Amino acid sequence: MEASTTTPQEATTKAGDDCPNGFYGTNCNMRCPTTCLNNTCDKIDGSCSHGCHGDLYGERCNSNCSSHCKDGKCDVRTGRCIGCEDDYYGDMCEESCSTCNGPCRQLDGVCLTDCKDGFWGSNGLCLQTCSYCKPGGCRIENGVCYNGCRGDLYGERCQTNCSNHCKDGKCDDRTGRCFGCEDGYYDDMCDESCSTCNGQCRQLDGVCLTGCKDGYWGCNGLCLQTCSYCNTGGCKIEDGVCYNGCKDGVNNTQCHDGCGSLPPRLNALAESVQNLHPIGAYVNYKCIDGAYLQGSSRARCRPSGEWDIPSFTCTIARTCHEAHQLGASVTPTVVIKPDIELPALTVSCEVTDNGVYTAIGNCGAERTYVQGYEAPRSYNGTINYNLDLYQIINIANASAECEQFIKFECHNVRVISYVGLTTRTGELATYLMGGIKGQMDCACHINNTCVDNLRCNCEKNDNVWRADEGFIRYKEDLPITAILLGDTGSSYEYAYYTVGNLRCKG
Repeated sequence: MEASTTTPQEATTKAGDDCPNGFYGTNCNMRCPTTCLNNTCDKIDGSCSHGCHGDLYGERCNSNCSSHCKDGKCDVRTGRCIGCEDDYYGDMCEESCSTCNGPCRQLDGVCLTDCKDGFWGSNGLCLQTCSYCKPGGCRIENGVCYNGCRGDLYGERCQTNCSNHCKDGKCDDRTGRCFGCEDGYYDDMCDESCSTCNGQCRQLDGVCLTGCKDGYWGCNGLCLQTCSYCNTGGCKIEDGVCYNGCKDGVNNTQCHDGCGSLPPRLNALAESVQNLHPIGAYVNYKCIDGAYLQGSSRARCRPSGEWDIPSFTCTIARTCHEAHQLGASVTPTVVIKPDIELPALTVSCEVTDNGVYTAIGNCGAERTYVQGYEAPRSYNGTINYNLDLYQIINIANASAECEQFIKFECHNVRVISYVGLTTRTGELATYLMGGIKGQMDCACHINNTCVDNLRCNCEKNDNVWRADEGFIRYKEDLPITAILLGDTGSSYEYAYYTVGNLRCKG
């Protein structure tokens, strides 16, 4: 388009008409901002209605796009960058994502490829440093080093220092086990003293490699006994016999050959049943009776002939919920022990957003047909479960809450006075499918959805298939042990019932 040659004086003659290109105002005597694209602006207020030149934005194109907008381009109204240069994000590309190994998402700075060497973070944000890693960096999702830890660190994220007594401060960057010990120390972490040795000791078990210091002796190369009873010159390392005689005529010849059998622990037994274990031996305890281990159960035979037993517990879980809290994998099954006097048993578990359930199946889960029983509750549908009733009751008692689904489908069959539910104690429940205790009603009565405002849908007793269903949540009554039916004596009267699994949580 050619530039307008209209002068301000000529433009004023067009008052009330559209202004010529490049002018605006009541008398068309105001020039459009030079920053407007194509010298075009709103004829009333002079705002740049067709965009801006270059890297400008705003009503009058008087603001610069962010210096980090890709190609200098931004929305002409809001200034939001159309895209960002590498290492920047946000509406105006003013936030730095320089820790990304490449571009990041403009909306939130999430790295689109990976983190730069030395950084990691959750949800794709590389905000944490892993300068503790050897060259090669760490995993973006958890900070675990690809090539191990720098210096004297170990652990998944190198968060722990090697033992002060590791030789040259070096240890395995996964386990922390020292590659060697300073003189006077031994064991995996070099935290056991062998200061009675006349020099170095063996890292595995503390056996002195060059004999005992003057005044000490011990069998198996362990200098744990004193020979202060000797005259000057000390004693033989193997038996404590004085080289230059005794001070008081006493000779200590006792020698530890190792450790005896491990003592029992609550819900745990030692994996070794030997009566004698060598110095430095390790033996694990294992949990029994369905108990779950918490802590380390690795015991060590000390040079003194005594067991060093760590603090651990073997805790019995009574429900799937308790087993899950103890760290057990509960799907699809897990071992629990709801009664301390009875054997452990395997049960099915369900992990949901609402909690972890112990699920106990029964033979009534299939839809069961009933016809030919007219008298009230003359049909007795016993519910057999896949666990002993006593065990089921113990599981329910150990749980915070339980529920069981019951469904009754009817055709010309009444329920009140004809249908009943038997509780775990053998008593007749005072409610029906999903009803309130003491009211002998159904779930639809609570929800005000029963046909004709009856207490149960099946009370309609007509030639139409109807249903009453709901959850029983009275834990003290569960599980339901039988369904009692009647009013099915005629050829046009029949019913189905379905009993769901007992589900307990907490």
